[in-house]
Parts: sequence; structure tokens; C-alpha cells
Amino acid sequence: MTRLTPLVSILILLFLYSGCSRDPLQEPIVKSIPKTPENQSSKNAPLQNLPIESSNELIVQFKQGVSTVQKQAIRQRYEVKTYQTCNCSNQQIEKWEFKEGIDIEGRKGQITQDDVGIESVDNEFSYLMEAVTTGWIPYSQSPDLIRSRTKANNAGITIAILDTGIHLQKLPVSTPFLYNPGRNTTTLHTDIRVRRNQSPFVQSSQRPRTPCSYNGQTEISGWDFVNHDFDTFDDHGHGTKVANVIITNMENEQINNYQILPVKVMNDQGKGSYFDLICGYIYASKKESVSIINMSFGWYNTPFVLLPKLMSENTHITHITSAGNSNKNTDFYPHYPSAYPFDNIIAVGSFNEGKDGKVSFSNYGRNSVDFLSLGTAVPIEDNLGDISYAYGTSFAAPFVAVKAAKHKIDFNETPLEITNRIYTNGTPVSFPTFTKYNVIVE
Repeated sequence: MTRLTPLVSILILLFLYSGCSRDPLQEPIVKSIPKTPENQSSKNAPLQNLPIESSNELIVQFKQGVSTVQKQAIRQRYEVKTYQTCNCSNQQIEKWEFKEGIDIEGRKGQITQDDVGIESVDNEFSYLMEAVTTGWIPYSQSPDLIRSRTKANNAGITIAILDTGIHLQKLPVSTPFLYNPGRNTTTLHTDIRVRRNQSPFVQSSQRPRTPCSYNGQTEISGWDFVNHDFDTFDDHGHGTKVANVIITNMENEQINNYQILPVKVMNDQGKGSYFDLICGYIYASKKESVSIINMSFGWYNTPFVLLPKLMSENTHITHITSAGNSNKNTDFYPHYPSAYPFDNIIAVGSFNEGKDGKVSFSNYGRNSVDFLSLGTAVPIEDNLGDISYAYGTSFAAPFVAVKAAKHKIDFNETPLEITNRIYTNGTPVSFPTFTKYNVIVE
């Protein structure tokens, strides 16, 4: 997608939110009907995953340089009842709670107009993942187990997975693959373009990095923004499947110079809050060597403000997003974050099992969805060697994340260059994909 200025981007997002009068694109022909996806729905069904906005909470971003004393004065000015800051990341972001019955939109408008040290203000909301739970019994992953899966030193690139966490004992690997927050030995050089015959890796500083600490908890690898601790255990199942697809396909591509950073931003029911998502995103984007963030979730209709602002600012990160599972043209029924109009976002739908059409549940859009990949009957092998099958664009996205990782490692390219290379190396098809690029990614 073409790089847009922040002002133009906001205007486009507001336009998408307000709708448009053009007729939708002709519906694609579905040539095979898959097994039940994460949430199968017909093209005429109402959108199910709409954000539920809080009636008495807002998220604010302070301007740089606002002191602790000034922040307290600003909270008092707007009669903030309680406030919450992000764990491990950015003290500029706070969630404010007001008394019940407040006119939350009026207060939001007042804060925006007053311009007293606030850079951005946004609604708090909750959203529900288009997925079913696994019924896994919650338990704690011991620090020793997490350390045994954590790399001694990071190398190459880091793929952050914002999701429901990872169940380490359900993965078919026992070798270290998790991000080490303490020290790096080699990282991708991100300051200059790597030329032919030059290594894309350079030695980095040996100085230790300070892991996150909060309320007596110290980061080992990743962070749980739902329960506010170091254990990113997946009590839902979705994040583990996404990680499984990435690990399996990185092995298929013979890539081993990478690590995964698990960031838990959704609970055991697949429900997430916008504030936890914002905090988790900032945490991941600030980590050294994070070049790719996989975001296999979303909601419809309302773009909001803070997340697209943050994503557009991190121009070095390739964001891989799932397009959604409602068989909707997201040019006209926008699904976020996949429909944000920035060139560092890749939106992924799914082709069918016969590879001769779009699968029935996948969203599509010639402007808002970039590629189709495998999102039906995706094999998931667990630690016992048993194989189950996953359905949904959530599991198409990590296939593309692996391709993006390969191109980043091989060529150290920008997100837009990575997108173009994925297109160049995609499989041309004769059927209409109803996406921006008429190729599939295998």
C-alpha cells in the first residue's frame, strides 16, 4: 500500500468508517466448502465482531516531556477516578476511568480541544477473536520451562506474536526459540541498505539489556498484558497454533537465525481490551531486532486512533495481519488492523483447499487485502506428534509472516519491498482472488 501522511491516513480512516455509496465488488465464486472455520458466516450475515466501547474509560497519550507532577494535575483537571499505566513499556500511555454516567464522548472532545499536554485520546473498547477455545486447563508455566525454551543469545530477526500467548508444552519443539530480553550477539543491520555480497548481520553491543519488571515479576521471554506477569501461557489455544505454523514453516524454509517474542493480549475466551493491545504493541515494537509482528485478530467498522498512529510510526516493522472470516469485502466493511492503509501492513486472506478460489469464509478486498494463503485444513502437530487441522485467516497470516522473515533475513528490505518481493515470488493464478495482488502465497 502507498505510504500516506498521518493527516491523509486519518482522513481515509474516517472515510472508511463513515461508509461509501459505491456498490461492492462482485462476490467471488467459491468452488469448495471447507470444514467449519474459526467462525463461519455467510456473506449476508451481520458482522459479529464489532468493538464494544467502554462508557466511562478513555486511553490517553501524553506529549513528550510532560512531568509526573503535570500528569497528576491533568488527571485532576478532568476528574479522573483511577488510572492505569502500561507494564514494561511506555509511561506516556494511560487508561483513565471516570465516574459512571459521564458523557464519555463529551469528555473526550474536551480533552482533545484543551490541548494541555495530551497528544492523543482514544476510546477504550473490548473485542472478541473469531475463534473457538480449546478447553485447555489453565496452569502456570514454570520459570525453568520458559528459560529452557529461551535462546542464550538472539540472532537474526525477532517475530513478535500478539495473541493469546503460547503453550510451550503443546509445541513439537523443545529446542530454544524464544526471545532473550537480556542480551544480543547479532542483529539485522537496520541503518543502511545491505548490498550484494555483504552480510545482513552485524555484531551489536554486548551490554546487557534490562528485562521488564513489574509487581515482583521479572520478564523471562515475553509478557502477559492480561494477567500482568512473565508467564505468557496460552489458556485459549489460538496463539499456540499461530506459533506452530511459524515454527514449522521456518524449519521448512531452513531458517534458524530467528526468535519468537510471545505477547499475550487476549484472555482464555479470546477477548481482548484495546488498552492491553496498545500496551502489548508498544512493548513489542520497542524490542531490539523485532522486524515482524504477527496480528491474527481484528474487529470491524471503527478504526480508532492510537493503534494506527503507532503502527504507521514504526516504518521498519512489517505487520502481518489476518483479513477476517466473515466473507466480507473489507474495502466496504473495514476490518482492523488489516484495513489500515499503510505500506508496512500486509493483510492476508485464505484460498480454498483446491487452490482454485477464495475459501468461503475469508474476507477479501482489492484495496484492503493483499494476498491469499493457506487458511483451511492447516496441519498443526503437537508435542505428541498428533495432528489437528486449523481453519481461518488467522492461520494464513503466519505463512506470509515466514515469507516476510525470509526476505528480511536475505535482503534486509523495507516492509514495502518485502511486500513486493512476496508478490514477485507468489504463485500466479487464473481465478480472481479479489485482493490487491492476484497471486497466492504458499
